[in-house]
Amino acid sequence: MYREPITEEMAKVAAKWWRNAVAEGEWDNGDAFHNAFFSIMGSGLRENNPEILDRFEKELSELILEEQPFDLSVDYHPDQILYNAAERAGFKSIDFAFPCKSHMAFRNGCVTAKIGYGAEHKYIYGLENAQKKWDDDHYRWVNDQEFRNQYLGESEYYSEYREMNPEESFVKLFSQRPR
Repeated sequence: MYREPITEEMAKVAAKWWRNAVAEGEWDNGDAFHNAFFSIMGSGLRENNPEILDRFEKELSELILEEQPFDLSVDYHPDQILYNAAERAGFKSIDFAFPCKSHMAFRNGCVTAKIGYGAEHKYIYGLENAQKKWDDDHYRWVNDQEFRNQYLGESEYYSEYREMNPEESFVKLFSQRPR
C-alpha cells in the first residue's frame, strides 16, 4: 500500500510536539486518582533539562525520518521509537517522561496528535492538505456515481449507504471536514 513519506519538515514538527509534551505534558489516563498519583510521583522524574530535551528532539526527528512510522504512541510507556530517542538523549527516567495515553498519527501529508485519555486528535501539520483532500474526495463522491459504486461494491455492509443521497453517505462514511 502506498502512502506519502514523512518529510523532514513533518518530522521536525512532530519531534518538537513530543519535546513540548515531555516538558509540559500532564498525566491523564481517565482516572482522577491515578492522575494525581502519577503526576506527583512523576513530577520529580519529568525531563526538564533543555540540553537533553534538544538532543531528544533531534534524535526523534532523525528516527522518524529513518523509520517512517504510521504513528507514535504512549499508553503508560512509550513505543520503541520514542523510547530509543529518549534513551539516546539521556533521559533520567524514560517511563515517567511521557504523558500517558498520548498518540500521534502520520497520514496523507498530515500529522495529528493528542495527549490524554479520550482527547481528540488535532492537526499539528498539514491541515490544509487534509482539507483539500477531503474537499477533492467529497466532490468526486458527490459527482461520480461510478466512483461511489466502485467504493461501496456489492457488500451487504454498505447497502444502507447505496440508498442515501451522495452528500449524506459521504458525511456518514468519512466524517466531517478536518478542522
